[in-house]
Amino acid sequence: MNNLRNLICAILLFSSAFLMAEENDYDAYRHSFRIGWGTAFSGKLVTDLSSRSSVPYYNNTYLQAIQGMTAEEAHAYLTNYRMQLASSSTVSSGHIFASYAYQFTPLVSFGVEADAVFLKDQFQMINGYGERLQDPAISSLYYLTLLPTVRFTYMRDGFISLYSSVGLGATYSGYSSNLPSEWTEQSPANVGITANIALGGMNFHYQNWYAEAEVGFMATKMLLWPQSSYPILTSRLLSLAIGYRF
Repeated sequence: MNNLRNLICAILLFSSAFLMAEENDYDAYRHSFRIGWGTAFSGKLVTDLSSRSSVPYYNNTYLQAIQGMTAEEAHAYLTNYRMQLASSSTVSSGHIFASYAYQFTPLVSFGVEADAVFLKDQFQMINGYGERLQDPAISSLYYLTLLPTVRFTYMRDGFISLYSSVGLGATYSGYSSNLPSEWTEQSPANVGITANIALGGMNFHYQNWYAEAEVGFMATKMLLWPQSSYPILTSRLLSLAIGYRF
């Protein structure tokens, strides 16, 4: 009986010391800033970018159009005709983000995050004779997102803490190209709703500085051009960040 009472007292003392350390850590560092980078493995984004061009890929169907033309007319048509080769070079910045958060309780913090992702597609152009043109075709696409975010820090132990978070906000998208397209002629801008969820994150901290790694996903539903939405489980699968707290 005495052993059981001593065990209970020891557990209570340990729990009190842990909670006190957690409370001290929570009181000392209410504010935090971080900057980071996340993956953007989205084939849908790349397809979205390349599909905006109205210039056809290389094929032979255009040759039917010169049937019945004079030699001069056919020459002018083939010289001015534009096609893009199937091969292209797409570059993505990945997700670049910055955020601020305020720790309301040891468990819950609330903040806002700004996220940006940029893509550029470049490919060679040819005319109707199959001759390569000197200037390549370049198209650019970007998404800018503002996300109010709630974080739940459910474990703190020494220099490590574990957390999950959820954010819901608005996205603005822009598109530019040196090619003719309905996207540039009508409305290159787009707006939408974005959700970002960190299923699990690990925070390594020492005094005021910290580093974080998290796994999750980001999904966006565009409203003006719904076909340009990129689906769930394609962005922010892995994010890395460094930050400062005070």
